Amino acid sequence: MTTAGDARPAAGSPPAVSGRDELAAEIRHEREELGETMAALANKADVKGLVSEGAAKAKEKVAEGAGKAKEAVAETAGKAAEKTADAAHKAAEKTVEVTSKAAEKTADVAHRAAEKTAEVSKDVAAEVAGAAEGLAEMAGKGVERVRRNPMPAIAAALAAIVAILVIRRKRR
Repeated sequence: MTTAGDARPAAGSPPAVSGRDELAAEIRHEREELGETMAALANKADVKGLVSEGAAKAKEKVAEGAGKAKEAVAETAGKAAEKTADAAHKAAEKTVEVTSKAAEKTADVAHRAAEKTAEVSKDVAAEVAGAAEGLAEMAGKGVERVRRNPMPAIAAALAAIVAILVIRRKRR
């Protein structure tokens, strides 16, 4: 048998120094694990840190969502602007077309009126033809003005329609 002061191991047993080293290594290992466990518990107990971390994540998600929403709004606004411009362009083309047809019909009617009036009186026919040419020229200028700025013509057409509807209602 050996005593605590005896450095020699008993027969068949591991040397005492090696047992102490193992025990010390095991204690160091347990201390490291205990330190890691304590750090993990401290992190879980750090409510302020957890809240800050959660707030940062929420802030990132909100910023990401706001960015996506901003992109979607910009895309929708772009599409709306395109459609509005397209509709305005089509309305302008239609206004020019209608105005052109009206100018053609006006010129045609004026020409026929001039021919019929010529039978009655050459002087009156000359005045009507001059007026028709003036109207045609004015219509041409009007068409050009409408091509440059179709909004007044659209407004005038709408006003005429409203006036006709008001007159019809009053007659009933």
